[in-house]
Amino acid sequence: MRKITKIGLMASSLTVLTILGGAGVVQALDDPLSPDFVQEDGSFYSVDQIDAVWASVTEDYPDALPANVSFPADAPSFFHPEDAERPIFQTGLPGLIAARYWRCAWLDVSLDGAELGQKTAATAAQVALNGYKELPAVKDLVDVDGYNEQINEYATTLGVTPAVAEFDLECGIYTEAGNVR
Repeated sequence: MRKITKIGLMASSLTVLTILGGAGVVQALDDPLSPDFVQEDGSFYSVDQIDAVWASVTEDYPDALPANVSFPADAPSFFHPEDAERPIFQTGLPGLIAARYWRCAWLDVSLDGAELGQKTAATAAQVALNGYKELPAVKDLVDVDGYNEQINEYATTLGVTPAVAEFDLECGIYTEAGNVR
């Protein structure tokens, strides 16, 4: 069994650490929104649970998405790998992925607003993006300032703005849902 944890997300957004193994199952639970696996190193959702957990996380999201954007009904492909393994996902990870989707949606509005000269849209997007570090899944798990420093360095290397660099690097979960820049 393959575990997918949020440890890597704390260090640099979607750089997810995958740990092989599955020993040490302490308890399995029946509630569809309670993790199927509670182990010494954390609690984990099964692939069979992930769409229900995703729906629960995104249903009443604490901060609005831009107009005409919604979360996908099913969890992104990140949670549905095509290999034969059946990974388990650490609790908190769906919230972090939803926060990434939210951030990408606002980055998209910011970039479109800047490209089209729509100052009001770009400003509204920047205000929303400034609230990213306060999202519940992000607040305690992501070093946003450190992440922004890494994105800024990457953008400088590419010769693009940080928003362009971040969108191109991190927003596959957003574009796979049909949101194409």
